Amino acid sequence: MNNPIKYKYAWDNDRHIVEISTVNKQLRNNTQYYCISCGKELIPRLGDKNQHHFAHKSSDDTISCKNETYLHELAKIKIKEIFDRSDTFIIKLHKNIICSSVKTCEFSQGAKTCCEQQEKIVNLKSYYDTCTIEKQIGNFKADILLENSTRPIKPLLHIPEHTRSHSGSL
Repeated sequence: MNNPIKYKYAWDNDRHIVEISTVNKQLRNNTQYYCISCGKELIPRLGDKNQHHFAHKSSDDTISCKNETYLHELAKIKIKEIFDRSDTFIIKLHKNIICSSVKTCEFSQGAKTCCEQQEKIVNLKSYYDTCTIEKQIGNFKADILLENSTRPIKPLLHIPEHTRSHSGSL
């Protein structure tokens, strides 16, 4: 029972994420479950010998479904769930600060030794109020897009150099 399980989560009929530990025999018999990655039907395995888990109903589906895609999709869903239900969404950023005297200091041995790492804590909810999965913006499709409903997205426009006039202006 120590092997890690591959499918711990699935969609239910209403497209809610369900964790296998919440499924009992009654739910198993009355609910259909679907793979987060490929959308094919999963069946809850609630036996006594192995850890409880979801498995593809058809063995052919297991071959075509990729674990990396499953984990990627699950991560996006879970991040959105946490963002939507929380008042804060904290991330930590790390920045290397190099001593301003690194070039002139007689004790300096270069930027690698005269460097300090600072941690900055940012609450993304202070800047963004909407989290969307798989949103298209022009030619780019974001896995997760954080937006502020009062400040619309302003895409940057890059004019290729060969389309500019010789003066460099538009």
